[in-house]
Amino acid sequence: MANQVQGLPSWRLLSRISVILFTFYVVISLITVSIRGTEVGENLLPTKPSLQAAHFAGSKEIDQQDLWNEAKVKYSHLADDKFTIAMLTYRRPKELNHTLAVLLEEKIPSLHEIVIIWGDIQADMPKSFKSKHNVPVRFRMAFKDSLNEKLRPDPQIETQAVLLTDDDVYYRPKDLEFVFQSWRKFGRYRLTGALARCADVDAKGTYNYNFCSGKQRDSYSMILTNLCFSHMSFLDYYWSNDRTMVKGSLQDKGPC
Repeated sequence: MANQVQGLPSWRLLSRISVILFTFYVVISLITVSIRGTEVGENLLPTKPSLQAAHFAGSKEIDQQDLWNEAKVKYSHLADDKFTIAMLTYRRPKELNHTLAVLLEEKIPSLHEIVIIWGDIQADMPKSFKSKHNVPVRFRMAFKDSLNEKLRPDPQIETQAVLLTDDDVYYRPKDLEFVFQSWRKFGRYRLTGALARCADVDAKGTYNYNFCSGKQRDSYSMILTNLCFSHMSFLDYYWSNDRTMVKGSLQDKGPC
């Protein structure tokens, strides 16, 4: 240009510099927003577990399932058309004698054996015998004074089904056959029993243990093991190395 002052850049050069600066600003702004968005996203969005963490969680689940599957296979050879009564007793000879007298008075077709777990490890056990209906009554010394002893899998038991009970629980023997056949048909891998309990959570988050009264009678949270049918595999799994088992708490703190 004829009128351009020497030493000053032309307008075209200034325009190019402006475009370059604007583009640089936009790029820097986008990078900054992306970084901030990533930081926020890490706080708000769930992240995928690492391969190591996922492998550990999967291994634990597989281990639990393997333990349960092994327990079921282990006792599959036992008779499934008979059941054994496993009864825990501790220094209550009067109650024990009464319960045995009632159980052995009439014939229970599918009853194979009664095993008395002798909880008083300081006292001598009575001798084993057979009833007039030829049902063996076998006394077994507990390893220690613990409610867990009733749940200990007895290697001498010859049936898959075990009726867990105590020496002070009274019931009609003729009902046992019906309950056993119902267990075989519907609840083989469930606890099937007569004494249900409920556990509710109050406003403070505390669990309340109760007898399922009122509206709760049609639902329950647990079955007590002082009168219920169980599969031998459950007892084996209970005594396994699975860390979710509560036998340690039962030993330390006793029943609820």
